[in-house]
Amino acid sequence: MKVSHHPRYNLYSHMMDRCYNNNSSEYPNWGGRGIVVCEEWHDSSVFLTYLDEVLGDRPEGHTFDRIDNNGNYEPGNVRWATPSQQNSNRRVYELKNHKVSSTGVKWVYKILNKYYGKFQIKGKPYFTTNYNTIDEALDAVLQYRKEVMEQIIES
Repeated sequence: MKVSHHPRYNLYSHMMDRCYNNNSSEYPNWGGRGIVVCEEWHDSSVFLTYLDEVLGDRPEGHTFDRIDNNGNYEPGNVRWATPSQQNSNRRVYELKNHKVSSTGVKWVYKILNKYYGKFQIKGKPYFTTNYNTIDEALDAVLQYRKEVMEQIIES
């Protein structure tokens, strides 16, 4: 079978594209951050053999993931991950320079060059929509938290 006909060849192709194609919309979050594919996996047949022999078949509902989100695509740093594992394996930006600790605001997430705010009240999570800057997301999450608190007080 030709390597390009392997059932997971598209996974290989997308991984290489994200890391090395400056014109890819995904490049800034992979290659643009310095994420690379280990030298031996530049040979698609070596990469696909690793998937087959080490990771095995992709379990239903799982996707290909780097264990260390800041690490490279290399043996020992990849897995088949559940959506929950993928969701918790994102870059997170802690807002250390903003006076938000007393408000319950803990994080702003950056996903594909957009920022999302998150906070919790009584264990229930709340999220903002996406914003272009961390400051916009912070402003939005603080405003949203204020509105939620007012609704809780009124009820």
